[in-house]
Amino acid sequence: TMLTSWILLLLLMTEGLFGLPVSKKWYDDLKDLESLFESVRPRCKAWDLVNASKNPPRLAQELRSNIRISVSQEYINESTWVDVSWSGVPLHVDPLTFWIGLYHDIDLVNETAPIKFRFLGLEPRGTSRLWMPRMRNNAVVRLLHGPIESPESLAFSRPIKMANALMPAHLHLAFTGRPGEMRVSWTTGHAARGEQMVEYGIASGALAAAAAAAGSSTYRREDMC
Repeated sequence: TMLTSWILLLLLMTEGLFGLPVSKKWYDDLKDLESLFESVRPRCKAWDLVNASKNPPRLAQELRSNIRISVSQEYINESTWVDVSWSGVPLHVDPLTFWIGLYHDIDLVNETAPIKFRFLGLEPRGTSRLWMPRMRNNAVVRLLHGPIESPESLAFSRPIKMANALMPAHLHLAFTGRPGEMRVSWTTGHAARGEQMVEYGIASGALAAAAAAAGSSTYRREDMC
């Protein structure tokens, strides 16, 4: 395998460049490791999801009924860790093709890529931590089966609601090329609700000056690649 080849190359470089002996046992162990990889790979169908069928077999209803997924928080003020727990996954059906994905609550799983995802591996129940970024829309964590291109959504958590979702965020400062001038940019859900202002000053807590935003742009779904 590629991993074994790289390890062998590193061992040969160690022996050739530094004069350190590499025992034959190392090579024998690596050969055994490669055999192990090849024996496991046919069972790890998740590795081949990219080439999977666009219409995978759906999970029987009686196997779906016991699947549960939940999140530790349903309301967040800022980016934070969220614990995701699941149970009832029928791994005997098709191991390593079950995964959890983070989506906006309005997303359709067959039309939108997950914000982030994690394969469950061989864990029919368990808990995993996901870093939850602060977003404009509420989010849900789904438990899915099959290829990422056309997954089957088996269960989803209650919505994770974003506090102050429209407030300004992602502040960015940049030079403009003119001495004494600075460009300030940010994202906000209030862009269409009136004039945007930036208050500034020479000391924290003493923002005596203000400047109106020169303009705003709205990026929509069709603007994304």
